[in-house]
Formats: sequence, C-alpha cells, structure tokens
Amino acid sequence: MGHIIANERFPVVATASVVPTPPQEMVIAFMPAGREYPGNIEQLIDYIEVPLTLRYAVFTRGMNMSVSAGLRTNWLISNGAYLIEGDGRQRIGETGGIDPMSWSTHAGVAFSVPIHGQLTFRIEPRINYFLGDINEAHPGRFKPYSIGIFSEVQYSLTR
Repeated sequence: MGHIIANERFPVVATASVVPTPPQEMVIAFMPAGREYPGNIEQLIDYIEVPLTLRYAVFTRGMNMSVSAGLRTNWLISNGAYLIEGDGRQRIGETGGIDPMSWSTHAGVAFSVPIHGQLTFRIEPRINYFLGDINEAHPGRFKPYSIGIFSEVQYSLTR
C-alpha cells in the first residue's frame, strides 16, 4: 500500500513496502540500539464516509425489498503505522502518500420487515469499492473494497 514514514523516536534503518492485510512478518532494525527486532507492521487508515445513496423499491408486500447504489466521499481522519511485538503495540509513524480525500461507490440489496406501525427492521448485504487509489505515490496498486451486512431499525415520519 505504501511506505512507512517513521517518527523521530523510531528511525527506520531498513525500509520495506508493506501489504496491508494480512500483516507481513518482517525484521526491522531500529537505532540507536542497532539490534534487530522481529515483529509485525500494522497499518491503520480510518476515513469518515459521506454517502449519497439512491434506493429503488422492488416490491413492498409484507417484507419489502429494495436495491441501492451510491457514491461516497471519504475523508482521512487517522493514519498510523504500528510495530506489533509479542503483546506490545508501539506507534512508529504513518503510511506515506495517502490521499486525504477519495471517492468510493456502494451497492446493496435491502430487506425490510415492519415491526410495529412506522417502525421497520432492515438488513442489507452491501459492497463498497474505492474508485481511485488511496495512495497517490503508487497509482493503480491499491483500491480497497469491503463486503458487509448492515442492519438498522428505522422509524418513518410518514405513513
């Protein structure tokens, strides 16, 4: 996904590209001790997503079914690289070249069941896919996606 930019307390002597999942086993040398420490590098990148979703009702008898699709802007709020060694976890820097804003798309199929009056339960399998690279330094290499099942309880103000 990118290279690690180490903070001043942990200057990295050897650099390496890291694949985000699963964490890769690697050996990193830190100064000033000059010893090698085996461990895992973990990269955590968090975004706030602002979605625009369109929903189309396929049928509405008893259990309702709808399809949805949309576009999201993703704003970077956290970027960290950590050394995992034994039971310890130490922040060593961040992943360089990560775009502060990116675009993604999503699509899903929702199933809604009325609970009582205007209260409804919905479950929706959905896929999310980034349209562009999240790393500006390495275009074409990493476009994350996720598949999930979302659930909600919804109260409608109209009948």
